[in-house]
Amino acid sequence: AVSVFAATYTVNSTNDANDGTCDGTHCSLREAMLAANGNVGADTIGFSVSGTISPGSLFPVLTDASGVTISGGGNITLDGADTISNGIEMHPDSSSNVVKGLTLKRFSNNAILMEGSNSTLGGTGAGERNVLIDGSAGSNTLVMVNGSGMTIINNYLGVESDGSTVNGAPNGIGIGASASALTIGGDASNERNIISGNSICGIVFVSAPSGAVTVIGNYIGTDSTGASAKANGNGICTNTGLTFGAAITIGTTTAGEANLISGNTTDGINLVGTFNANVDIAGNVIGLNKDSNAALANGGDGIDLNGASCSLSVTCRIGSNTIGGNTGNGVHIRSTSSFFTLINNKIGNDGTTAYANNVGILIADTSNKITIGSTDGTLDTPNIISGNTSHGVSITAASTGSVTIAENYIGINGAANAALANGGDGVNITSSGGVTFGVASSSSTLNLIGGNTGDGIDVTSNADTIGIYSSSIGVNNATDLGNGGDGIIVQGSPTAIVTIGNGTTGQNVVSGNA
Repeated sequence: AVSVFAATYTVNSTNDANDGTCDGTHCSLREAMLAANGNVGADTIGFSVSGTISPGSLFPVLTDASGVTISGGGNITLDGADTISNGIEMHPDSSSNVVKGLTLKRFSNNAILMEGSNSTLGGTGAGERNVLIDGSAGSNTLVMVNGSGMTIINNYLGVESDGSTVNGAPNGIGIGASASALTIGGDASNERNIISGNSICGIVFVSAPSGAVTVIGNYIGTDSTGASAKANGNGICTNTGLTFGAAITIGTTTAGEANLISGNTTDGINLVGTFNANVDIAGNVIGLNKDSNAALANGGDGIDLNGASCSLSVTCRIGSNTIGGNTGNGVHIRSTSSFFTLINNKIGNDGTTAYANNVGILIADTSNKITIGSTDGTLDTPNIISGNTSHGVSITAASTGSVTIAENYIGINGAANAALANGGDGVNITSSGGVTFGVASSSSTLNLIGGNTGDGIDVTSNADTIGIYSSSIGVNNATDLGNGGDGIIVQGSPTAIVTIGNGTTGQNVVSGNA
């Protein structure tokens, strides 16, 4: 008869034998999993032994709709020896599984395959962290998620139990087409995942998920202290050719929900694809250490929108992040990326001290409909684009009507009372059609552009249809914030109209420049 009551099975042997019974005389993990699958209730598998279990074949897939909790207590290692494809698998019809306190290594496909619904990987108590390491080369992903309502907390994915020694896989977490309502991380330190040491991506969207994905409170590309780099290839990335129909949240401004995305070999975040639902990248530290007081560079860009196109009907926002210290650019918008808004970010600084990217924001490759700041007519949540090695903003190619720059401090500190120079121009436009500074109808100052080593605004070459309004260039009220070059310079052979000011509204103040 099949039991309908919850049961506890205690593994008392590290061998992989199956004699058909899990009892006090002999119970292997394999036998315990088979027994739990045969019992309809919500079961628990614990261990009275410690050590390494080396399966001779795939473990039984967890099938119980009531759920199975496997709790290793931090003393059990499952070793696939590069001959077993998956470690622990959850069946698509299973639900409410919990896997915690295990080390899994050397599985050739996935250490954990999460299918079904409402299951949890990891736990917040003592001995409940999972350590997933030493994945095989090729397409291996330590955790693959293809189910709904999954939670991944307090795991080390790609580093060993010391939180520092790199022993990763090609990918840390893979997100599949059936993933929805997925939460990776949390707002407490004992919910934080360390996702580091993986050669391709820390987190990869293998397919477009069917439902929302939230990534909060994790360290991605660093050790467990947040002070040293333990690089993934990219921190977070998407596969090419995907169309997303569900919201993606990477960080929030709620306490504890910012991700630290630093120390990766290439980009912190690399997005490509079509997004028909909201994308919100908020509150993260990208390219600095956890205290935001020293560079911990991503080797490429902090955020690379590499052909990331949002629908007009959704909101794609990069907001309230600190993006500094990256070897490449703070934010790189290219390959016809469109309909993104950047607001209230610190790019190249922490508001006071410079932590240089190369260019703060680089817009290239006919990207369009990009808003740097806000057009709400105030200067209350500016981007602070200052302290970068080259230009604050560089626009090298954009389509007609493409870029709005309003509500920004460029080349000055967060208090707007001292220079925090970009090493080149504040804004450099070499090839573009349709760039608007400020708002033509506004009587308020919507950009403060000062203190830069080069010019405040430099328009040259093939630039076309530039409007410069409601900006203060070289001064903030009575405070001299002169640029090292001209306030505004139009040179070369711009192909069409450059408009500076708009009569009684949209007026600029240009003063104090060299």
